[in-house]
This record gives sequence, structure tokens and C-alpha cells, in this order.
Amino acid sequence: MTGGKRTYAGLPNNPNYSLGPLVNSICDTVLPTNDFTFIETENNIYPNPASSTVTYISNSKFEKGEILNLYNDFGQLVRGYQLSEGNTYFKIDVSNFPAGIYFLLHSHVRAH
Repeated sequence: MTGGKRTYAGLPNNPNYSLGPLVNSICDTVLPTNDFTFIETENNIYPNPASSTVTYISNSKFEKGEILNLYNDFGQLVRGYQLSEGNTYFKIDVSNFPAGIYFLLHSHVRAH
């Protein structure tokens, strides 16, 4: 018997998403911090996590037209930066960004 609950080709499977966090559990809700965290790539980013400024270091010199795009954890573009030709590093002020995990994509803009 299903006790009058809905079923979809079998036993009821209606999870309760309003239960809240399990206090002191390893499965507890992830809480925000004041840090700005990057997912590591083949290039270096330090400090990681950070709360004021991060430095992106490339394995090679930047060429003309290279950009560095900053994405949030939803995949939304937060900001794009034009990289200076000949440099191998770029500093980013993150003090005004909300805490979270961010991704950097280093790419080259090609003229059409």
C-alpha cells in the first residue's frame, strides 16, 4: 500500500527538499566564506583562496589579443581582461566580488 501517496510506476519517491541542513554532518549545507576561490589550471593562480588580489601566472608570454575571462560558478561571465603583450602575469583585484568559486579562461581573440 502507498497510503494514498502519489506513485510513478512503483513506490513513492517524493523527496522533502525542505528538511534543512544536517548539523555537524559531513553532508551539511555548504556555507559561504569570505574567500574567493579559483579552480586550478595548468597555469598558476595565487594566493588561492584570496580575499583581495590574485595573480595569474602563465607558462608563456602573452601575445597580442589574448584575454582572460573570469566566470562565476554558474558559468556567467563576470569580467574580461585584456592581457598585455609580452607579460607572463596578470593581477586581479577580487576585493569587490562576492565570495565563491571562480574560473579563469585564458584565450586568444582572432580577427575575422
